[in-house]
Amino acid sequence: MNPAQAFTIRDGRSVKVSEYQSCDHQKLLNYLLSLGPETKSRFGPHPFTSEGISGMVDYNTNTRALIAHNPADLTIVAYTLLHHGMIVSDSLRYQS
Repeated sequence: MNPAQAFTIRDGRSVKVSEYQSCDHQKLLNYLLSLGPETKSRFGPHPFTSEGISGMVDYNTNTRALIAHNPADLTIVAYTLLHHGMIVSDSLRYQS
């Protein structure tokens, strides 16, 4: 794994970005549970549950997750899923 990379975001705060590891599970769950209903209704690549987190990274399909955390207390402030290749629904959309 690569070490965390530090970035300064637009509002001047510093975050570190690294690949999700299983030891980040509870912190990511805490982050997801802290999201408001409007945010949860707009984004949903997986259930916002412990089981959903467990199933989001799939090394067989090259799906990985990156997390951004506050370096002062290591709380997760953002995450993203990365998938190598094209998602089937996107492939169909691009063909039309």
